[in-house]
Amino acid sequence: MSNARKALVIVPRGRYVVMVAIIHATLLRLRAFVPSHRSLISGAMVGLTLAAHVSTASAQFKLRQTFTDTTAAGWTLSGSALLTAPSIDNTGEGWLRLTDTGNNEKGLALDTSESFAGNVPVTVRFSYVSWGGTGADGITVFLYDSAQNMSGALTGGGLGYCGGVGGYLAIGVDEYGNFSNPGDKCGAASGGPGRVPESLVLRGPLSAQDQYVTGAPVSGGIDNPGVAARPAAKTILLTLTPATLGYTATALFQTSTGAPFQTVFANVSLPYAAPASLSVGISGSTGGSTNNHELRGLVAASPNDLQLMMSGPATVLPGTPVTYTLTVTNNGSYPIGVADAPLVTDTLPASITGVSWTCTPSGGATCTGSGAGNLSTSGLTLPANASVTYLITGTLDPASACGATVSNSANADFGSVSTFIDPDPTNNDATVSSTVTCVVTLLANPGSLSFGPQTVGAPSAAQNVTVTGTNGALISNITTTGDFTQTNNCGAALTTGTSCTIEVVFTPASEASLNGTLVITSSAVSSPTIVTLSGTGTNAVPDAFSFVALNNVDPSTLQVSNAITVTGTNVPTTVSVSSGAQYSINGGPYTSAPGVVSPGALVTVRVTSSSSYSTPVEVVLTIGGVNATFTVTTGPQPQLQNVTVTSGGGGGLSPWGALALAMLLLLRVGRRLLSMMVVVLALAGVAASRPSAAIEWDSSRLYFGGALGEVTSTLTPSKVTSRLEADGYQVRATDVQRSSLSGSVYVGYELPKQFALEGGWSYLGRTRTELQGAAPPDLTQLLYDASQVTRGGGDAWFVVARYRWLLQPRLSLDLRAGPYRWITHSDLWIGSAEQLNRNDRGWGYVLGLGPSYVLSEHWVVALNANYFASTTDNRFWQVIALIEYHFR
Repeated sequence: MSNARKALVIVPRGRYVVMVAIIHATLLRLRAFVPSHRSLISGAMVGLTLAAHVSTASAQFKLRQTFTDTTAAGWTLSGSALLTAPSIDNTGEGWLRLTDTGNNEKGLALDTSESFAGNVPVTVRFSYVSWGGTGADGITVFLYDSAQNMSGALTGGGLGYCGGVGGYLAIGVDEYGNFSNPGDKCGAASGGPGRVPESLVLRGPLSAQDQYVTGAPVSGGIDNPGVAARPAAKTILLTLTPATLGYTATALFQTSTGAPFQTVFANVSLPYAAPASLSVGISGSTGGSTNNHELRGLVAASPNDLQLMMSGPATVLPGTPVTYTLTVTNNGSYPIGVADAPLVTDTLPASITGVSWTCTPSGGATCTGSGAGNLSTSGLTLPANASVTYLITGTLDPASACGATVSNSANADFGSVSTFIDPDPTNNDATVSSTVTCVVTLLANPGSLSFGPQTVGAPSAAQNVTVTGTNGALISNITTTGDFTQTNNCGAALTTGTSCTIEVVFTPASEASLNGTLVITSSAVSSPTIVTLSGTGTNAVPDAFSFVALNNVDPSTLQVSNAITVTGTNVPTTVSVSSGAQYSINGGPYTSAPGVVSPGALVTVRVTSSSSYSTPVEVVLTIGGVNATFTVTTGPQPQLQNVTVTSGGGGGLSPWGALALAMLLLLRVGRRLLSMMVVVLALAGVAASRPSAAIEWDSSRLYFGGALGEVTSTLTPSKVTSRLEADGYQVRATDVQRSSLSGSVYVGYELPKQFALEGGWSYLGRTRTELQGAAPPDLTQLLYDASQVTRGGGDAWFVVARYRWLLQPRLSLDLRAGPYRWITHSDLWIGSAEQLNRNDRGWGYVLGLGPSYVLSEHWVVALNANYFASTTDNRFWQVIALIEYHFR
């Protein structure tokens, strides 16, 4: 199996690996047995490989492949691409060869196992050689959509990138010049200045027709055509910084290892939205002209700029101490922890012995405090904009030759295990050269002082300059220029073995890189002695800002502040928010974790309002020590407005109408039909009076009646209020009004011994209760709880026993008692609009008393007082006038 096929199987990890491997093996077998569909099955295998990406995009990452061994795990090679080890080069010394010197070749290498988010900073570094042919076409290192496979990329001037599905951007080593030529493979819509040989070219995504972005010729050329042996490698460093849309790009070029980097282009806008996930790919192509195209040492990682500055004496005396100050600063955006710490080295010249060093951190950094011998340490951590300063001291050999030069060089850079790469290697090295002098003189050590970033207006920690002299050198004056001040103890003449100290403090007055001098005037021949001073004024304390308070918001709702702009700073500064709130920078995701915010950024705060009414919630946003409060206050609790609950009979028929209708029906119903309506009452009466006899029903004992009158209730506003308050409401009943009209319709059957059974319907009126107070969230529950107090009125269906006590031949006293079933229809009104309704039912008992008078054989009139006991809260007194008709 080829390396490319092996990569398809080993890229995924975990349980998914097993599934992918099984499917992949099945596809290989199918391809062998079904030749007619080989291309289709191969496409499925490539799709399976791309689907098997298992890499978590994160803000901090590192992808690395040397291509020096016999395999490149996680990479898929196709076309003419191959690894030169072990067939061409020894294992560990190999290259990724994209093409040889054949015509119209295209080699493609895709990282199909790793990816990173398409919106994070990234620096890509690689070394390459193009050699041995006639000088064409070139190499591209590109970023592509991890879900695609770059199919369709063109050879020749397309450099294996133009036309590739999923391509996002490419840095092209354009030897022949056609990668800049819209008249060649990239197409007229892609743009470009025309053929520009020996240049670096940046092109955009396929979705923008592989648009030409920028390019520039490289001084000294970018390839070595015609040579018989592989030349020294050249190195390219491409840094991409996220912008509002897409990235800005900076490219550096190094002609050979150790040579200085030259900037080809800087901060060029690439205004195209990146895919959600990006992977790295490499391609090379030839056309009519050719070259061997080879690459190794590819790294794509999060960029973090290290800066190393070193100062030391301009002249040194044999046998005297020599001091160097070395400052390492994290100029990047990411904090550097222990696992990513750079290696800081300073191997002093052999003529300096007895070396020791100390380290002083600042800005939250940490470092190993001291050591002996040459400096070689990675024991440091560096938050963003923090520094560590090493003070390295040794003694110059007394036998050092007068006039000789002592050079000391130091370096700071990330190691291979760090997740960072330095996007600017030009500031990772520093050298101080000192001249050995044997003339009696006055020397200042170090010869220059460099201060780390310092807040405007705030004095820095003092740095010392040690002054030594011989033969009684006398200092007459010490002054400073720029934003620097000094104090000293240099009052006495200096002889061999004596010294004095000048303390220099940097207090920047502005935000800039600032310079000054320390001028020492003395009796020495070389007077004045000048120490150069430098430092950077920064401002991490923003201007005051404020939020607009939000009032009358709903409870338990998420509220977002107005956006504030971070002004008055020139460096990123800290941002945090108090507990219970979150903040967002430039419309990004909200977080409650402390972070870093850049100058000019827009910041908003969000917080959930109180669950209670008329209650403020305050959160504090702090940026660089300056804070402001965002206040969100809920509105007052809503009040009930013109709310009433009515309880009584349901339906649209009034009590008057019901009574009239019932009387009319009873008068028109014949005896036979009317007898059937009351058969139950008759049967019950006979059974009560003659339990052992057969039931005999006599229609002449049947009668019916109707009544009108008034009804009152025991319900009061205070009773309704107390019950609602007991249920947790802040509501009171301001008035309880009743409709006093009452009526009854009934039929009866006379039993022996002055007893009778009656059954019928009574209307017990309607209650209207006015409510005021705090509106509850659920009006349905309010209606339910209120109706539990006001129910019991409305319709009452009763069955009673009547006893008629004869007082005179025509005058009697009627006594009534029995159960009834009440049905109450309740409504909740807001103004004149009904909002909700419900029905309640229950049992009660009725007791009645009143006189009756016989008018004639068939007609009887009466006056009755009835007590209806519906509920414990609501009982009724009914006073009515009755008229009865008897079928005698």
